[in-house]
Amino acid sequence: MNANDRNSSIELLRVLSITFVLIGHVFGHGAHGLVPNTNYILAFGISINVFMLISGYYGIRLKLKSLLNMIGMVMFYEISSTGINYLLTGGMNLHGAISGLFPVSHNYYYWFATCYIFLMLLSPLINKGLEGLNQKQYLWVVGSLIYMNCISGWLFRNYFINPTGFSTMQLIFMYVIGDAIRRLEISMKISFKSLGFIYMATSLFSMFQGQIPYIKELGAYNNPLDVLKSVAVFFIFMKFPFHSKWINYMAKCVFACYLIQEGMLGQTIYKLQYEFWKQTQDVLTFWGFAISCTIAIFIVALIIEPIRRKYMDRLIEGIYKHWHLKRIDLV
Repeated sequence: MNANDRNSSIELLRVLSITFVLIGHVFGHGAHGLVPNTNYILAFGISINVFMLISGYYGIRLKLKSLLNMIGMVMFYEISSTGINYLLTGGMNLHGAISGLFPVSHNYYYWFATCYIFLMLLSPLINKGLEGLNQKQYLWVVGSLIYMNCISGWLFRNYFINPTGFSTMQLIFMYVIGDAIRRLEISMKISFKSLGFIYMATSLFSMFQGQIPYIKELGAYNNPLDVLKSVAVFFIFMKFPFHSKWINYMAKCVFACYLIQEGMLGQTIYKLQYEFWKQTQDVLTFWGFAISCTIAIFIVALIIEPIRRKYMDRLIEGIYKHWHLKRIDLV
């Protein structure tokens, strides 16, 4: 499905998700979690789990061209961020700069980008495997993934599986859940009231993260509360379909927003945000500052990303034709 033709309610959810991620990073990475009562508001936010539900719902149809586009996109923003940071500050993290040239093997700043590229590489296997299962086998696989990630990984801190959700395993888990939503048509079977209750209950419980002696990793992506809240929010937005070219256009730039914020220049900006908090020590002022920073990132992404996409598409198309890469393309 072409991105312009997609359900704009889901694309709006994509935009809102990155908005919460960006604001959360300002408070977490910028202010180091020192702003009082932040968790009481951010608990109602939505995480990167929603991105993976959307990817699973629509499905990744891997082509070598799309893989090169993703790798090129990560490299572009990492190299640009490093260069601008060096021009402005005269310094750089050499480890981070070098890792930006190897986004598939290792990435110092972009853990999510590297894990997503791994998911793309595995997507033909995952898609074919899921398509070949009957309903009982399918439910068995979904149930097994829930146990592996939410019980063994999160509850029992199994570091060999997925203890915090910052892993390719977590992305595969949510991708399969997204596929299950499409295949089993679950969203239409649950009322809006029930979904609203689930969202509010999981959000309210998340306010008390860290205050329960053992169950304290409520901020982990494989926390069952976060998984359940993400699914509930996804269902809610699916119930109100509409179409907007502008929202669909904005949604194309959300990954660029993440790459802009988390690059080497972004790390320098985090230090400035921390200094701003130390100087102001005012909650409302910092909230306004965090929202302003988020809007600024969106504006930069909306300006840069179409230009980057235009010229990088030409470059990749030239490579594609010159090396006759269509012969080894993936379906």
